[in-house]
Amino acid sequence: PGKYPYIGGITLMQAIDTAGGLSLYANRKKIYITRAGQTKRYDTNQITKNPVLDVTLEAGDRIVVGRGYY
Repeated sequence: PGKYPYIGGITLMQAIDTAGGLSLYANRKKIYITRAGQTKRYDTNQITKNPVLDVTLEAGDRIVVGRGYY
């Protein structure tokens, strides 16, 4: 958790890796990106299977990882 400087062209999965990866408590199907007041949900399981789904981040994006059940 925390703030990280924006790196042009970084994708959601790269940003998660930069932050140390997902914990055991992360819900891999409920990753939220808020951009310009709109929030969209992403499923990292689907992105891993199909990397074309990996979204490029923009400056000011906020990523929130939902909590899973362990």
